[in-house]
Amino acid sequence: MSEIKKDYVGNVLNIGDNVVFMQIGYRGLMKGEIVYMSDKKAKLKHEPTNTCRTESIQFYEQMIKL
Repeated sequence: MSEIKKDYVGNVLNIGDNVVFMQIGYRGLMKGEIVYMSDKKAKLKHEPTNTCRTESIQFYEQMIKL
């Protein structure tokens, strides 16, 4: 049985949800969409960063569902 994944404030997360997260290595917030979920982390698709990345991996407690 799969464990329910929750964001920082306790919202249940699913593939396709839009979230806010902090860009890795920076203090700015970004919006992204969950495209893949593992046991502890999610892969997020987002607008290109200043390093041209369009995907990031974040722990569930490092994001907030919109």
